Amino acid sequence: MPATLTRRATAGEGENVLGASFRCPYGSRRVTTVPVPPTVPVVQALKRKAAAVTDAELGRLASRAPGLDAAARAEIRDAVQRVVDAFLCEPINRVTSYAGSPLGESYADALRELFSLELPAFGPAGSAG
Repeated sequence: MPATLTRRATAGEGENVLGASFRCPYGSRRVTTVPVPPTVPVVQALKRKAAAVTDAELGRLASRAPGLDAAARAEIRDAVQRVVDAFLCEPINRVTSYAGSPLGESYADALRELFSLELPAFGPAGSAG
């Protein structure tokens, strides 16, 4: 059974757990329960881990090359981000396209193991913890 995530929606534009825009027709403070495919937490954890590694490496570069100007640092950051995005593109596309199938769960399990991903636990009411 897929996990559920409970969150408060607002009257304005927002993002749901899959990143798609929505408009809440009931005004603010409406509680919406959104089913979360088992692959979504894996994609989120993979992106978080990639961002953490990227930030750590850029921080290490900043300490080793303090003479780089802001333009050079920005160009390096963008280049590193393009590399990370290129490497993550196919795994994320596949796990997303296989979501809801037995192959999707197997693929998500493989990504969890290969990248040592830490996933949040969801309680019975969909709350983390």
